[in-house]
Amino acid sequence: MKTMPKRPLGTARLEVSTICLGGWPLGGGMGAIDEKQAIGVVHAALDNGINFIDTAEGYRSSERIIGQALVGRRDRVILATKLSGEHSETHIKAAIENSLRQLRTDYIDLYQIHYPSTIWPIADTMAELLKLR
Repeated sequence: MKTMPKRPLGTARLEVSTICLGGWPLGGGMGAIDEKQAIGVVHAALDNGINFIDTAEGYRSSERIIGQALVGRRDRVILATKLSGEHSETHIKAAIENSLRQLRTDYIDLYQIHYPSTIWPIADTMAELLKLR
């Protein structure tokens, strides 16, 4: 396995590679991609020192594919995913559970909102996210 320079991620004491693998294309966001090829991309990234992977619930099949690729390798990555769509308490709870299931993990290192929503007050959204922490 190769090494890559790492940097601290905010104040979370996480050291992430200077290159992050984005999951949008892996889920077909830029056109169809063979699942085995997508898994191979994740493996190649890990083998080349990338330890930071970003995805989102809205990235089609990305979470599921990344989850498959990380079987037996979850401890090698800082995994980020995002809440997409609505920010209701019910949806946030369902979204995190679905992301955990799709990613085949019991924790997510960085959980973010994909974009703010004017429908749900940001204070309420943040309160729900803090409960997950």
